[in-house]
Amino acid sequence: MFIPMGERFRGWLRANGLLNRPRPQNLSNDKPPRVIPQPVEPVAAVQATDMLTEVRGLLAEFRQSLLAEVRRLLGNPAPVSEPRFESPYLNVDEAAAYCKIAVQTIYNHRSEIQRQPGIGKLLFTREALDNWLAARKRRR
Repeated sequence: MFIPMGERFRGWLRANGLLNRPRPQNLSNDKPPRVIPQPVEPVAAVQATDMLTEVRGLLAEFRQSLLAEVRRLLGNPAPVSEPRFESPYLNVDEAAAYCKIAVQTIYNHRSEIQRQPGIGKLLFTREALDNWLAARKRRR
């Protein structure tokens, strides 16, 4: 049998003793008075916009003066560059760039190029790449 949802809900309320309970005394049907926002006068809106523009300008000036003071206190240090360690070994991308060929060509001919064994990566020396390029040139 189909019972509309409203009937089911009322039955549940009735079963749990929640139907026809007296309303608490503090609830009333009186609604609080509706607050109607007053329109903003055009003059006040213009003044607020002008004040906002002025504050933004002051903040920009403050930011510039703060940055200048920080630079002065730090003495404008030169950017520190970390020393670059030049490895004698080149990975596949670097080897391809060194030989001016595609990366796939290095992969295709990896058995012909002497590489570092036992590392699990393809690492080549510049000398090995030069020897391979010379042998490749002789074959052509």
